[in-house]
This record gives sequence, structure tokens and C-alpha cells, in this order.
Amino acid sequence: MVINLKDIRLKGKTEEEFSFSYEPEKNLCDIPGVELVSPVKIDGVVSLIGRTAAFVEMTVAFTLKGDCTFCLRETTREYFIDSEQEFSADNEYGYLLQRDSIDLTKLVVDEITLNMPINFTCESGCKTPPKMEF
Repeated sequence: MVINLKDIRLKGKTEEEFSFSYEPEKNLCDIPGVELVSPVKIDGVVSLIGRTAAFVEMTVAFTLKGDCTFCLRETTREYFIDSEQEFSADNEYGYLLQRDSIDLTKLVVDEITLNMPINFTCESGCKTPPKMEF
């Protein structure tokens, strides 16, 4: 998921839309009985800020499939994360612009990890634990 900023400049543009599909590692979702369905989809716009920085606005869409944490019914849910981030050549603590390009992989993985639900529930927001019969 690398965007070459030089190519954007050569076209005479200061911003460009992008779209990627990403196959994440299987262990990115650590909810028992739930899996991250591939591919993750990323759509957005990159805007150039001078020669040493770029600003990215994007939406990350991913799907989880598995058993509801409460009622144990199999369910599938889509999640959408809106993200904005600056990439800079001199930002030692953030996302780096290197060799006139930016790699979105770390940002996408960070966004999915930070927005992963703690409990995976049915689409309707199931909050009822199953009745246990003994």
C-alpha cells in the first residue's frame, strides 16, 4: 500500500484519490471464535504538503465473522474507520515519508488494532447472555 508522491507531482497535481485491498495477518483479530475476513478495503485521498509532508484522509473497511460473545450465534459485521494522518520526512514519532513515498500498511494495521471491538456482538447489538441450563 505504497503511494509514490513523485508520480502525483509529475502529473501536476497536489492531491490524488487511492484505493487498496489489503490481506492482513490472521492474528490481527484476537477475539476468541472470531476472524478478520479478507480483504480489508482502504479508500482515501492523499494531499501533498510541500516536498516533505503529505496528509492522508481515508476510510478503512473490515469485516469480522464469528460467534457473538453473548448469545453465541454466528454473525458477520462490517466496521468502517475514518482516519486522518500526516506523513512527514522529519517526524520521528509518527508516520514517515521516505524516498518520496508513503506506506499506509502500519497506519492501517494501527487503525484496525485500535478500533477492534472488545466484545463481538450480533448486528442488533445483542447484550443478552445465553441462558445456561443444568
